[in-house]
Amino acid sequence: MADNARPPFRADHVGSLLRPKEVLEARDEFARGEIGAEQLAQVENAAIREIIRKQGEVGLKSATDGELRRQSWHMDFIYQLGGIEQVNDDLVRVAFHNKDKTYEYAPPSAHVTAPISLPNTIFADAFTFVRDNVAAGQTPKLTIPSPSMVHYRGGREAISMLESTPDVAIVLMDIMMPEMDGYATMQVIRQNPSFRRLPIIALTAKAMKGDREKCLEAGASEYLAKPVNTEQLLSALRMWLHR
Repeated sequence: MADNARPPFRADHVGSLLRPKEVLEARDEFARGEIGAEQLAQVENAAIREIIRKQGEVGLKSATDGELRRQSWHMDFIYQLGGIEQVNDDLVRVAFHNKDKTYEYAPPSAHVTAPISLPNTIFADAFTFVRDNVAAGQTPKLTIPSPSMVHYRGGREAISMLESTPDVAIVLMDIMMPEMDGYATMQVIRQNPSFRRLPIIALTAKAMKGDREKCLEAGASEYLAKPVNTEQLLSALRMWLHR
């Protein structure tokens, strides 16, 4: 296999790396008000330069900042999109466990208040720093979430997105969502007179007996089981979009 000088590479990685002790300590000090943002950035810069060097040392031809500056690899991006409001509503709780303790917190939700937009380039400074510190032959990169991550946490975000984007022509509804599943989400959508005739195609990996009937009863126009057959999905889209 050719050892490519440009992506895609034979060996690569997503980009999330464990935060070194000095970064964790600096973040704690920053949270307590003991150091400022500039001092925190200096610690992060030094740590990122070191992990860029280590990525090259093990033979990786791409290099990331390890996402050391982020609280959450995806939500830090989503919160900066236009049309997104960060809300501390305690709807989702996340727990992490290690041998010493259990750490639980409620991350803020992302409420869609207007059509999604990109008023500014997100993570531009972070990427520029990586680009300026990679060695010759290393390709700088950052990981960013897909648009579907905007509403992955549950149906409430999907409903707020729908209400703020009135010209939506069709909905692909994932059934297995936390906090508010697809069944409940479709029922709420159908309660709005404006969405009574909106086509909703339900998608689920569960595919148990009776799921199709349950989806249709909840308000779905069509039901498809995962993994979705592309031709079947396109056929359903064509049918419902042209009704």
